[in-house]
Amino acid sequence: MFLFTQDKNKYSKKQIIPYMFEVGIGTSQNWDPEKAAEEAIEEALKKLSNKPTFALLFSTIHYEKNKGFQKILNKIYTKIPEETELIGGTVAGFMNNSGAYTRGITLLLLNSDKSKIVTGIGHNTKRSPKKAAKTCVSIINKKIEKIDTNEYNTKFILEFISAGKIFSIPFLGRRKIISIPNRLNNIISPIINPTLEILNKLSQIGNGREDEVLEELVKSFKEYTIIGGSTLDDNQWNDSYQFYKKSINKDSLVCAVILTNEKINAKNTLGLIPTGKKLKATKIGLFNCAIEKIEGKPATSTFLEKLSWPKDFLNESLHRKTLYYPLCYEKEGKVCSRVLALVAGENLIFTNTIEKEKELEIYYATGKNLIDAIEPHLQEESKFSLYVSCCARLEALGRNILKIHKRINEKNEPFLLIYMSGEDLYSPGNPILRFNESFNSLKIN
Repeated sequence: MFLFTQDKNKYSKKQIIPYMFEVGIGTSQNWDPEKAAEEAIEEALKKLSNKPTFALLFSTIHYEKNKGFQKILNKIYTKIPEETELIGGTVAGFMNNSGAYTRGITLLLLNSDKSKIVTGIGHNTKRSPKKAAKTCVSIINKKIEKIDTNEYNTKFILEFISAGKIFSIPFLGRRKIISIPNRLNNIISPIINPTLEILNKLSQIGNGREDEVLEELVKSFKEYTIIGGSTLDDNQWNDSYQFYKKSINKDSLVCAVILTNEKINAKNTLGLIPTGKKLKATKIGLFNCAIEKIEGKPATSTFLEKLSWPKDFLNESLHRKTLYYPLCYEKEGKVCSRVLALVAGENLIFTNTIEKEKELEIYYATGKNLIDAIEPHLQEESKFSLYVSCCARLEALGRNILKIHKRINEKNEPFLLIYMSGEDLYSPGNPILRFNESFNSLKIN
């Protein structure tokens, strides 16, 4: 576990005058998108004494058809001022004070009379990740130029990036395990990753390349705490959407820069246990997200050997098994976790980057450890807590996520937890961290 803090007192000796900071959260599971939006916004507005200055909207994929997401946004903007900044996207599930959900929408409204919030967007994150980040930064900087940032001691960013998408293979559909006959492995496996890179750039299907987006974003905002993750659908990785004001987007990055004088704490925990089984990725590919060779040998076969698993495990259920056995490595003293996303022949494909020749260790997870990872996040009081966790945890724990909800809700403080496909955390002076199967929080104290 590690903790990042931005303390208003270390930046300025001037007296901080208390001001309005209100959060309202609404939820709906109504199948009708307009009614769902109406119910969520009505509930959120009840908790505010004035009009909102910022909105966060998250939805499961179930409103995708018949322009459901657009109907939700249009309805929301009939109830809040046109100038209200809004970002968000699709998630695998979410929690708030009212419950835990894998279907529905949740809307957070913020009313703060002294905070300043600006947003930005960048497109084509899979084809041109750095360009997408630069575009988003440019939009934000034009807005920040009009603000005296010296008035604010705390600066943080919420960012949400389109996750990867699984290719649909003719006659086979979308598969997480692509087996290749042994006699063809030496021919086909070496060309899989170069082929996938080309298809990724042409069609924006494949890896999300979120690491590259995040790295470019941090270059311009090194003094900001950043928390976020990857939008997705219902853990199928067919598609995902990002919300920006009234627009529905794909393959995009959306950000909100928040300038305030509140104190914030950002924290990460994993709840994973090292097994002592170590390995080195000696050949990588696919934007550094695939392991082709482990210690000079075919990656898939070697990985199974390390776990003492038979080759019969190479079927569609392998993905669920490996949720409990992520690969981890240290980055400047912090443990970063990687969950296997796909197997293509002798290639192990992940959603996040892997460092070549870095010592990796197989960790394991138990349901109890995944649940107990929440405890360090509950040790302090807050005005509001945003939690970003992994869809792999949601899939692994199933109904046991209700135990997490119970523990958080016992704090009797407003909170929102979103399940994403990869989680990001950065704080000034620390490395850029991107995880799988982690639990992250940003608390406004």
